[in-house]
Amino acid sequence: MQLGPEFQQLIFYSNTYGGQNKSCMVISMFTYVLQVKTTLRTIEHKSLVPGHAHLECDSDHSIVERKSKKSPFPIHHPRDWYQLVRMCGGVTPMDQEDFFDFRLLSAKKGVLQKKRNNENGDLFEYRKIKCLQLEQNFGKVNYKNSLNDLEPFLSINFKRISKHVQRQCYSKNSLNDLEPFLSINFKRISKHVNIPLDNVILRLYQ
Repeated sequence: MQLGPEFQQLIFYSNTYGGQNKSCMVISMFTYVLQVKTTLRTIEHKSLVPGHAHLECDSDHSIVERKSKKSPFPIHHPRDWYQLVRMCGGVTPMDQEDFFDFRLLSAKKGVLQKKRNNENGDLFEYRKIKCLQLEQNFGKVNYKNSLNDLEPFLSINFKRISKHVQRQCYSKNSLNDLEPFLSINFKRISKHVNIPLDNVILRLYQ
């Protein structure tokens, strides 16, 4: 992550899609980034109110969708989508090593533990959260169920307390300590391509 020491706070905005933007994976990712970037003090993640806001990336998705309907070449596998998106504007190429499996942090013997109740004993529900706030206090997450600045934060601590975790140390020097996704689910891809997967696709993306 390319962040200079002058950056002490990050604020993310996203839609309210639960499985993608409101999950333990997001909390695990933010927790790890704070451990890697020690100069970073706070990360906030705010969910937009449905029907009252518009993300810039939504326009990009619309452009790609319209372009795909008039594509000058057939789209048979992921590389074709890559070429199509390049025709729509700027693209930041990403390699397999750029994707990380943050489930390792909240796995059975990970440093974070999934919990259902906050520090007050109340039920913690991802779907109701509108604002997440993480600081350097490892494992502690502050959250709100609204975007009202006057509403106080609630807190929940995901830090796992056990002898095993105390011996388990994740390096703070590099994100390479997290396993990248080493393979792609070809069954899932086959639902979105126009022809059956063949050996050429397997050689390119296996």
